[in-house]
Order: sequence, then structure tokens, then C-alpha cells
Amino acid sequence: MSVRELGALSGTAEAADGWLPGSAMLDPDVLRTALRSHERLWKAPEHVAAALWWKAYTYWVALEPATRWMRTGTGAEVGLDHVELQLDSDLRCVRLRPPGGRGTPPPAALADAEEGLSALVEAVVVRHLEPVGRTLADVTRLGARGMWGSIMSGLAWALLDDDTATLADVERLLDAVPCPYGRLVDPAELVSADGAAKPYPLRRTCCFYYQVPGGQVCLTCPLLSDAQRDEITAPGGQHIRRPCS
Repeated sequence: MSVRELGALSGTAEAADGWLPGSAMLDPDVLRTALRSHERLWKAPEHVAAALWWKAYTYWVALEPATRWMRTGTGAEVGLDHVELQLDSDLRCVRLRPPGGRGTPPPAALADAEEGLSALVEAVVVRHLEPVGRTLADVTRLGARGMWGSIMSGLAWALLDDDTATLADVERLLDAVPCPYGRLVDPAELVSADGAAKPYPLRRTCCFYYQVPGGQVCLTCPLLSDAQRDEITAPGGQHIRRPCS
């Protein structure tokens, strides 16, 4: 799947170096072509490949804005009308940049730090992931709750790419997201044998990875009980701890 082929499908011209306008993500044919490449990647049926593509897409879209918010209190402008994209057939399924430029999307102008959180959610969720998600739902069998689960999980794990992020930071971010199904991510920690703990948010929705050849149930998956998670992590001297336990 070349960017030129995607551009032809969407009726939009790609930049000279092969980037598409963000609006191309609202073209069902562009999404179908991207999903077919992930069906081949995962050797999985459409709805499974679509769920895994969406899980990856939400993370990569959120990564720069979330980590920048942790570092500086500002987000990054990634609304569909403010970015160009490259779609790839590998696990890094999307790359973003400012229109006609190089580097990463710029920060929005903010009045104060609290506004940074609102700007982050507005750019990432309201003006990017929600409209792309609606188009994706129209062309796949994915349900709204599962798709929102990946948005929330993607935001959480993108934020945790910054080593200074805490569970409180994750909860603050997710509480600002207008998810119609609630937070869909439970706070938890992965505790090592020496007592050191790191944030390890648990999903309330499944990404279907266990349905691909050679796949398995993720440690964060709601199909596992906490006791089953501890069985999996025990050989390494680790266990999952929820804040209330």
C-alpha cells in the first residue's frame, strides 16, 4: 500500500515527499486499504485486524501530544485539519507532521497549564480520533465501546511513555476525556520483586490480539482476572496491584 495509492483512493494529492492531508482519514476507501494491509500483517479477519490497527493508531496519534503535555503542560496540535499523515503497513501504522513541514506538530497557544489539558483532549480526541473512529465504525464491525476503550488505553500508555508520569497523571488525563462509557481503564501498578512499582493501566475492553495466529491474551486484558495476571507475572517475581489493594 503506497501513499500514492492512498492519495488516489481519497482523491487528494499527497505532498511531494509522500504525505496525505489529515482529511484523507475520513475517506472510507483509504481506511479499507489501510485495514487490508493489517489483515495481511496479522493474518487475521477484518474485525480483528481493524481492532489492532485502531489500538495502534490511537497510541501513535496520542504519543507526541501526551508526552509533551507531561513535559511542558502543553499539548500538540494534531487535529485532522492541522496535520499530514503517512500510513504504514507495520506496527507503527501512522506518522504525523505539520502540513508541508518537517518535525512534529506544534503546540497550541495556551492561556495557562490547565488549558493545556483541555487543548490536548480537544486536538487528539475531539478533532482527530472521534471523526476517524466514526468513519472506521462505518466500514468495520467494531463496536463503539471497544473503540473508546482503545482511545482511553492509547492515551494512557502514550502518557506513560514519559517516565515521570504517574497513575494520578493518567487518571487526570482520562477524566478529561468525554468518553460516553466512562474511563474504561482501571488504575493499577506492576510491582517487581524488590517492591518497585510502575503504572500499569488495565483495560476494560479487549483488543482481540488473542484471536490472531500465535497471539495471546494481553496482561492488561479484561478477560483475565487479577489472580490469573499474578500467575502470569509470578515467575518473574512480579504482581499486579490496584490502588485500593
